[in-house]
This record gives sequence, structure tokens and C-alpha cells, in this order.
Amino acid sequence: MTNNKDTNGYWIVQGGEIKDQAAFEEYGKLWQPVAKKFGAEMIAHSETADVVEGRGPQRIVVIKFPSFKHATEAYHSPEYSKAAHFGRLAGERSVTVLPGIPL
Repeated sequence: MTNNKDTNGYWIVQGGEIKDQAAFEEYGKLWQPVAKKFGAEMIAHSETADVVEGRGPQRIVVIKFPSFKHATEAYHSPEYSKAAHFGRLAGERSVTVLPGIPL
């Protein structure tokens, strides 16, 4: 069993077309302080991912955190709650929080 506190944490954000650009921009503004507070780093982003099997989302973002705990706390923080509101207004999306694998 993985000890989640000893691994990086990740968010996998998958979304469709941006339908409200103003809300998307507000999300970006509110996300920046959350990223800084929780040590988040965007490690992959694509508006045009090459889906090679199955049906994939239009947009994918992978965000790395120093720990699974940081990733979980960031998502449930009051600061991110405000940002997430605008993220949902911007367009359809899903967010998965998962632990890394110890190497």
C-alpha cells in the first residue's frame, strides 16, 4: 500500500470547450495564489492532446504538488473554492486528485 504522505500529489483536470472566457480568466487570477500557497506546478497542458485510444477531453492539465496532502488540501481550501466556482462557469470539466508512486 502506498503511503500517500511520502509521494507527490497530482491534479488531472480534463475539460471541454471554454464557454465563458471571462470566467476562465477570473479562474486563472484566483488560481495563482492557490498554486503558490500549496506549491503547485503545472507540468503538462494541452488544448490539442493527441488522444490515441478512446474518446478524450478537449483540454487536459496535469498539476504537481509536493505531496498528496498538499493536493487534497489545495482542492478543499476556501481559496480554491472561489476559483473553482469560476472554473465550472467557464466550461465543463472534471478534476481528479491522486497520489504519485514512490520511486
